[in-house]
Amino acid sequence: KKELPSIDISYYISSTQLPASSYNKGIRSHWAIENSLHYVKDVTFGEDASLVRSGNAPTNFSIIRNIAINILRRMDFISFPQAIRMIGGDIGRLMETLEGNSRGAWMRKLSLIRYSVTLIQIRMEKYMKK
Repeated sequence: KKELPSIDISYYISSTQLPASSYNKGIRSHWAIENSLHYVKDVTFGEDASLVRSGNAPTNFSIIRNIAINILRRMDFISFPQAIRMIGGDIGRLMETLEGNSRGAWMRKLSLIRYSVTLIQIRMEKYMKK
């Protein structure tokens, strides 16, 4: 079947009086950021396919994914899958990349956390499939 075009209507309330074009620009930029973040989290990190669903674990993993995404963006990687292939599976190369970066010690700690959590997540998902 051919999908028909649709129109969605959204209503917003604001105490600020601006031209409609200003609201349009702000709303579109907000959703562009939201959509790109969710796309990266789902496609690159497989968030929707994750089997981690109980307690605080889903929220914690989501936070860790956000941290990983922000670190990779600050390191100027254009492609997240490429970045993960280049540095995600090799802790030595990951550390070399971070040490060459002037972001500081906190980034190295966060990257180690991301690397460790990714390994834990992979193990947990394998365990849950059994």
